[in-house]
Amino acid sequence: MKMKFLRTIIAAALCGAASMLPSQSSAMTFREEVRNGLLILHFDGKIEHGDYDKVFDFYRRIGQSYTGTRMVVSLNSTGGFVLEASKIATFLRELNQSTIVAPNNRCYSACFILFAAGQHRFIGRGATLGVHRAGDFTDNGEDMVSKALTLQMSQTLIEYGVSPQIIQKLMATDFSRVAVLNEADLRSMSVTVIDAAPAITITPTVRPAISGQPRMAKPRTREDVGATSPYGFSR
Repeated sequence: MKMKFLRTIIAAALCGAASMLPSQSSAMTFREEVRNGLLILHFDGKIEHGDYDKVFDFYRRIGQSYTGTRMVVSLNSTGGFVLEASKIATFLRELNQSTIVAPNNRCYSACFILFAAGQHRFIGRGATLGVHRAGDFTDNGEDMVSKALTLQMSQTLIEYGVSPQIIQKLMATDFSRVAVLNEADLRSMSVTVIDAAPAITITPTVRPAISGQPRMAKPRTREDVGATSPYGFSR
């Protein structure tokens, strides 16, 4: 059953988490925090191979401690590996999770796939979202595989409701740069800006039941890319 929470409660909960900003070399970490009755799941750092399994284990662990607690996923990342991000995004999407970029945090590149997967999407004042094409971590280049990944991610983002204008920015921005989304872009994909305004409500997601083994999201590119690919959105 969905229950409404005041947006001011979300804003208050996120303010305490706004100072954390990962470096591009920091591996992603996962931690939980309860503020004002809201369970915030912090995903901080670069998306690496193996993070899908870590996310699954993280959810299974919190599921044993926070039964019935409303939650949101707070993202703070410069990006990482595309296929790993896609698997995590599919997981979040299937669980109807809501996503947030807290005030003054950022969510770029592959992280944007996770953000777009949110059933409801929120961003704090001073936070930024950014996109660009896929590339090769080893030489900062683009080849046929990275171009195929760019097309795949674009299609996934379209399925998540990302607007054509954002897709155009992604396709027009090479791997060495980041196109930061503006207010019009945010409105085009129904992102709610969190501030101190009262009387506006949101609906965070109820804690999902997690058990068993992770169900892997099957990549839509050739199999040998999945485990060892250097390709990603992040610089």
